[in-house]
Amino acid sequence: MFMKKLRRIIKAKKYSMEEYTDLASEIQTTFFEENIEMTDRTIYVAFSVLPYMLRQMFVQKGLKKSRPSVLMCKESFITTINTEAKLAETVEKRRKTATENKTRVQPYIVVVQAEKALQSFFVVFDFLIFKANCMLAAVDLHFKLHAVFNLEYSELSTNVMIFIQKYFYNLSYKNQRVVSSVAALISDLDRA
Repeated sequence: MFMKKLRRIIKAKKYSMEEYTDLASEIQTTFFEENIEMTDRTIYVAFSVLPYMLRQMFVQKGLKKSRPSVLMCKESFITTINTEAKLAETVEKRRKTATENKTRVQPYIVVVQAEKALQSFFVVFDFLIFKANCMLAAVDLHFKLHAVFNLEYSELSTNVMIFIQKYFYNLSYKNQRVVSSVAALISDLDRA
């Protein structure tokens, strides 16, 4: 149901993706087919679109605010690599960056994609790497790790995580601020 509703919203050009050419062509081939098949690829594209639709506008670092790139927001949620051999290197690089920025590494998804074929799905949490059977299982585990361990969402993908929390799990947390883009997307999906 979510995929069909997301397709209607994208087809109505409610959210413009033209400036992101790779993503726009992927959306075109995935969502403009008459019958959307529920595959790992379509689920991957759907969740990859969310950081573009729900971009973090500013991130607070001490007293300074900075505007992260859309790619940074996407990578904090779903990181795509081309071979499983790069998994350890990707995890170590993320840890090193977090240490340099004096932040914590929050759980994130790693997708191994060779050419256009999705091969493996992982959820990385601290020093643990969980292999998921499919993209949907990776998203589910990713969210549940945050919920079970009461973790803060990554500041770069907070909007995406709040959307998943509210739309798919129907959860609300006390004193949680929901930005207008998240509320608008949920409203658009409910009306689609």
